[in-house]
Amino acid sequence: MFAILEDPLLLATAFVVITLVCLLLGKKHAESMWGTAGAIYGGYILTSSLSVFLADDVWQCVVISLGCSVLYLILIGCFVQAGIGLFKLQGSSEGAMVFVVIMYPFGAITSNGVRGTVGDQ
Repeated sequence: MFAILEDPLLLATAFVVITLVCLLLGKKHAESMWGTAGAIYGGYILTSSLSVFLADDVWQCVVISLGCSVLYLILIGCFVQAGIGLFKLQGSSEGAMVFVVIMYPFGAITSNGVRGTVGDQ
């Protein structure tokens, strides 16, 4: 278990597999696919943030995790879009925006912890 947490690429790969399994087994609606992908991404961000504490070189882990996060977003975005086309799902185009809205608080929380608050300056 801790071996997965220590390797950011392995952690991202595990969450991509978890996301794909959940997308294949979950509801076949466009909005629910985007929502599921966003919620799992939130779990990935939290887990990735915790893995920084186990790293020997913190900044290297942060940079690699950031790169893996961007790669995760690109892959899952493509997979969800392909799944919607493959299953010929109908839905509004707002599902992708749900993905962004679910992702945003996790990015704001983690970046706020790095920068500090406005009152600290």
